[in-house]
Amino acid sequence: MPPRHVREYLQKKAKAFILKKDFENWVQMGRLAYVLDRVTTEGQAQRIYFPGDVLEVFQDMRGRRRIPT
Repeated sequence: MPPRHVREYLQKKAKAFILKKDFENWVQMGRLAYVLDRVTTEGQAQRIYFPGDVLEVFQDMRGRRRIPT
């Protein structure tokens, strides 16, 4: 799924609210790998991601933010 569709899907199904900037940061840090480039005739190729991979990174990053008490 394209990044926008993955974020919308996880928001509906898993109640995981992922910001566009969070998604971009995870890709830049190398935590989230894309599955393939979808080649289009218009503009740039679009990267495709698995929703399960995105959810796993989301949960990992959320767990890191929590302060142990």
